[in-house]
Amino acid sequence: MSAFDTMPTDDLERRLSSWMGGQGPDTDLTSTYDTIIDATRGARQRPWFLVRRGIRRTTPMSERRFATERALTAGLAVLLVVLAIGAGLVIGGRLLTSPDESTPAPSESSSAPTSVDALAIENGISLSPGQLATSRLFQPTLTFRPSPRTPGESAVDLCPSVESSSRSLVLAHPKGCVEDLRFIRPWAVDCGSAGEHPDADALATAILAIPSTSGSTDLGDLQSAGAVPPAMFADQYHGRVVEMLGYNPLFQADVVNRDDCRLLPEPGSGDPVIEIRRDLSALFVLIDVNGELIVIRASVAGHDAASGGEAQSRGYGQGGSEQLRHLLGLVYDVRFGP
Repeated sequence: MSAFDTMPTDDLERRLSSWMGGQGPDTDLTSTYDTIIDATRGARQRPWFLVRRGIRRTTPMSERRFATERALTAGLAVLLVVLAIGAGLVIGGRLLTSPDESTPAPSESSSAPTSVDALAIENGISLSPGQLATSRLFQPTLTFRPSPRTPGESAVDLCPSVESSSRSLVLAHPKGCVEDLRFIRPWAVDCGSAGEHPDADALATAILAIPSTSGSTDLGDLQSAGAVPPAMFADQYHGRVVEMLGYNPLFQADVVNRDDCRLLPEPGSGDPVIEIRRDLSALFVLIDVNGELIVIRASVAGHDAASGGEAQSRGYGQGGSEQLRHLLGLVYDVRFGP
């Protein structure tokens, strides 16, 4: 232990001041200062409780600045570590709760359109090709899209006026508005062995059993190749397709219900009786929808003896299979249900 360690602080400063004053103004004390600083830098410091207030050695400005910068750097490092941990937790949580990016989330554009999005065809609004349409009256809810008159044309292949009820919707072809495509939910059926409320298969069998119907053809179910246009239905349905090609010169306008096969309307509804007869060309798409029979009928010349006779008198009824399929394609994306 040196003498300076035991000497009171006041005596040390007094003797040092006396010595420095005796050196004279021309004395270079630079080396002396350096020696003192070197000697005291490594000296053992007094405990803080032995240092009197006001005499404790202060830290030089350069050392305090260095300590401050070191504290700021350490604080910034800690802050960055905390932020990195927080970001990792957030990203990890999203990975656990979000679906795989390779499987896109369902969107409104990929979901099936509903009747709420469709324009009611009874409103008299001009439809555009591909526009979703519906009927305010026909049940079950029906939606469809009209086809263009010719590919790329902005006009639809439909007459502007429609006939509709809860059990019938008639879409007429613009060529005279005589040829038509009908959606029918018959109140009852009167056709051979089919019974009053047949399904699609039973009615198809009854139609094909009508005598002397050499022009009738069973085209199979809705999934059979060529039975219906590929884009006709927006959903999968069970059904049958039957084509009847009537021989125009043999049409008998004065004979009602020639072949005892009819689709009967609800009494008092005002809907017409639909005759299924071998002298009236028509294409029938028979569908089972929620336990009920829906008939889509394309015809080139009326729906019974009276309308058939009028159409014949105006030169209609000559179209064959090709024209019937054209009528079947007046609409597409047909869907039953909300």
